[in-house]
Amino acid sequence: MTLGERILKSNNKSKTTWDIINELLWKQHMTHDIQKLTIDGNHLTNQQRIADAFNKHFSSIVDKTL
Repeated sequence: MTLGERILKSNNKSKTTWDIINELLWKQHMTHDIQKLTIDGNHLTNQQRIADAFNKHFSSIVDKTL
């Protein structure tokens, strides 16, 4: 099935179009895990702690701008 046929046969043409674009750009393969984050001399390697550190950082930025 060609790309055009996929779009024409789709119930959600917009989503199908973006799915095709992402496939062509290899977007699904461009994710990178952060293996280590250093904050104030502390080295974080646990993925949950790294995520929590990013959440804390970006939440504090929002608080400062309000």
